[in-house]
Amino acid sequence: MVLDVYYDNQDKHFYLFTLKDGQTQVLHADNTLETISAANFEETKNTDLAQDFKEFLLKSSVTTESEPDIDNSSLIDKIKIAMESYSDSRGERFKSTSLARYGRYYGLAVPEQIMQFGQVDGVKYTFKWHGYTAGVGEKDFEILACYVNEAGTEVILFGYMDGRPTILHTEGQPEIHKNEAGAIIDAQVHFVDFHQPILEQVFK
Repeated sequence: MVLDVYYDNQDKHFYLFTLKDGQTQVLHADNTLETISAANFEETKNTDLAQDFKEFLLKSSVTTESEPDIDNSSLIDKIKIAMESYSDSRGERFKSTSLARYGRYYGLAVPEQIMQFGQVDGVKYTFKWHGYTAGVGEKDFEILACYVNEAGTEVILFGYMDGRPTILHTEGQPEIHKNEAGAIIDAQVHFVDFHQPILEQVFK
């Protein structure tokens, strides 16, 4: 999972800062912006950079935890059926996403970056899903399922907000800040409670 990208314009190096199986990894390739599509990334031999990245993550808001997975398979099935009905009523397809199968919301990776930058009613939350934790907040949202529409303009989250069954929906467009290389360095993704009769049947 790529957390950040950096391009060294002087030395023509691309760096990918990633998490693989819960471990930090820094990859690099000697390519220009014009040839990046053909890049062959390899693990960097710069041990200082790799160590700095590892220490940074330990201090940052993005962490991994070893938590037992709770069997929510029946609830996940109900969510899937409800989302199919909701999609039919909207005439628009919504894609199920996960940490291994992502989508895009205005260019942000779903679910990773919407977890990292998500807010609920203007309040920062800590989002958790299958032992992966992202975001800085005193309150928690435990994700059960995440969907994004085909246009990449809406995200719907099912889960537990401070222990309470909740459905969240994005509101408006996210505020995205990028560095000179075009990598996203910060963003604000706005969520609100989503009271939709078809979907609310999931928790009843």
